[in-house]
Amino acid sequence: MLDFRQSINLSVFGALKGVWPFTGFLIGASLLSPSNALAHVIGTEIDFFDTPQQVGDPAGMGIPNASEVQGAGMILGDYRDIQAINDGSMDPLSTTVSVNGGILSFSNNSVSAGSAFITWDGNDSPLTVDHTGLGGFDLTQGGEAIDFEVEILSSDLSGMELTLSVFDMNNNTSTLSRLFDSAIMTQRVEDFSFSDFTGTADFTNIGAIQLGIFGPAEIDVQIGSIETFGPHAQGPLPVPEYSSSLALLSGAMLLVASRKIRRQ
Repeated sequence: MLDFRQSINLSVFGALKGVWPFTGFLIGASLLSPSNALAHVIGTEIDFFDTPQQVGDPAGMGIPNASEVQGAGMILGDYRDIQAINDGSMDPLSTTVSVNGGILSFSNNSVSAGSAFITWDGNDSPLTVDHTGLGGFDLTQGGEAIDFEVEILSSDLSGMELTLSVFDMNNNTSTLSRLFDSAIMTQRVEDFSFSDFTGTADFTNIGAIQLGIFGPAEIDVQIGSIETFGPHAQGPLPVPEYSSSLALLSGAMLLVASRKIRRQ
């Protein structure tokens, strides 16, 4: 069952947060929470996968096994690197990764397993990690953000593994992996709490972030977004007037509808 933060992220406030690149400060719980608390949803948009890209391994048909794209204002650090790695098949494009219309798709053929590495580290080679590429970015947003949230749209087989790695400006690394022992047939948000990472990276001084996707033969995975998240609740507020609440909620629903249309 989704918790309160996940419900927000998958509905009105997930769409609203995408309006402002990178850091979102949203007012939501005053409309929906029984306690009428004011909640700021504080986080960083790492990637909503709106900038197209395609790689495959082994390379073939004009598609490389690694590439970098620029998406100024749409991607943390303005650049995204993707590398596909197949575990043994000689057939071209046995493992593929594509980004289009707000969805990252990862697939392996029926013969062998494979993996993909998506890296946010500024403008560099897609085959290396520049641990200074993001220039010392504070993932915690001054101590407010508490986790990564990966929006998983689907995984048609069991055995998918996601690994998040963060690299600080001093080349220290922290990682957190999660193995999914069943298929995922409905959209969900998976939390990767900063406090659960192992390693020595300073989350207030980050130079690179990497998401690894690993899967068995014949798997198809879709990811919708990756961002950080940290709701910070402040004391009770008066119940907002009906007209202002309706206007805010109506605007939010329109944004949700437009995002859904764009993804179809």
